[in-house]
Amino acid sequence: MEKTLGFTCYSYDIHGNVKTLMQDNKRLLSGAEAIASQRFKRIDYDYHLISEKVNMVLYQKDSLDAFYHYYNYDAHNHLFLLMK
Repeated sequence: MEKTLGFTCYSYDIHGNVKTLMQDNKRLLSGAEAIASQRFKRIDYDYHLISEKVNMVLYQKDSLDAFYHYYNYDAHNHLFLLMK
């Protein structure tokens, strides 16, 4: 039997959109403490209630290596601005 080196879990909103994605990379456990602390990664998604387009992607929310992407759409629901 092969040993699992990690996994990815998803949670979904009522519309079937990915709400949270969590990854576990067990290979990082064998490294230094600083590397082992990077084992888990989380990405959260926020959607517009009506159009269901992505409003925001939050990578590692509230952590030191966090980054956020904000999406704006025009009147025709076309992406016209991406802010980091």
